[in-house]
Amino acid sequence: MIAARSGVGVNTSTSAPKRNNCRAASVTLSIGISAWLTMNGLGAVDDNVLNIPGGQYRAMGVRAFNPQTRQWLIWWVDGRNPATLDPPVAGSFENGVGTFIGNDTLRGRPIIVRYQWSEIAANSAHWEQAFSPDNGASWEVNWIVHSTRAQ
Repeated sequence: MIAARSGVGVNTSTSAPKRNNCRAASVTLSIGISAWLTMNGLGAVDDNVLNIPGGQYRAMGVRAFNPQTRQWLIWWVDGRNPATLDPPVAGSFENGVGTFIGNDTLRGRPIIVRYQWSEIAANSAHWEQAFSPDNGASWEVNWIVHSTRAQ
C-alpha cells in the first residue's frame, strides 16, 4: 500500500514531537495531522495543526510519487507564510526507512535538509528532520515526531 510506503496514514494522528530550532532548547509541542491519498495513490496531502510555545499555526505537506524513478517528492507549506512553497526533498524507502534529501537555506546560508521516516507500523511511525550546513558531513536533528493513528 502506498500509504505505508510514504509514511502517511489515511486518518488523523496525534503526536508528541520535540523540536529543536538548531542549537536552541528542545521544545515539546503537540500536533494533529489529517492525511489522505490523492491521484490514485501517487500523491498524498497532510494538514497539520501545530501548537508551539509561540502559538498555534497550520501547515501542509504535499507528496508526489514518480513511478519511473520510484522516488517521492515532498513539499512543506507553512501557514505562517502560505505564499512560499519550501523547496522539495526527494527520496525513497529502503529496508523500511524512508530518506528524503533537499537543498534549502537557513538564515541566508545554504543547508541540506533531510527527512527520515522509520519504525513504520500499521498505526504509528517515527519521523525526524535534520539540517546539514556542511554538505552532509554532519547532521543536526532538529525535529522528532512519533505519530500514532487516532482511534
